[in-house]
Amino acid sequence: MMLPSRFRGYGMEISQEVVESDLASYLPDLRCRVARALADYTIEYAPKLRRVHSKRTKASLVHDHIVEKMAEFAESTPGVVLRNCQNLWVLTFPQGYIVRFKKVGPFKLPSGHKTRQVRNFRNHVGLEGLPPAICLDLSYQLDESGDLHGVYLICPSGTSSNMWDSEITDDGARPIVVSLFGEQIEPQGATLQPRKRDKIRESESGDGNSSA
Repeated sequence: MMLPSRFRGYGMEISQEVVESDLASYLPDLRCRVARALADYTIEYAPKLRRVHSKRTKASLVHDHIVEKMAEFAESTPGVVLRNCQNLWVLTFPQGYIVRFKKVGPFKLPSGHKTRQVRNFRNHVGLEGLPPAICLDLSYQLDESGDLHGVYLICPSGTSSNMWDSEITDDGARPIVVSLFGEQIEPQGATLQPRKRDKIRESESGDGNSSA
């Protein structure tokens, strides 16, 4: 993959600490806007409508509300631009990042067809018409009741695994570390080297953005 020049010293690894530091000033606002988009879905659609919505329909509607919130974010944030690249909405950041918006399943992986665009994005090849960049997912996960469980910044690594992920809180990002036993553990302030997850199966439900 062709990374921005400032990252090439890392080889195939993308430093979680560097990314979180670069985006630290944006992350709480991004989380808030994802949460507000989900709240809008609950408020704007009557319960009798929501009951007949499939998971894919709900994800698609939530995605539209997220795009609306991200347009407002881009308009008010210098250097950040909302772009539509072949039906894929992304935010571009002046520090060299492209961020798309995804619903993820229990393994923090999105569903959908593995198009060429998807493969390029998840391998950090970038998107046509945009300069080389680190490609990240701003993702949300629902609980069993369909409510917001968490919002995450995820660094993909190939089509079926993630290099690392961090939960975005009101105060910033909290790295998620996976133990050898597959359990999430709470970081204790040490420098983290998250374990790469290989070939974990895709999540079972659609995320409302079939192109990527």
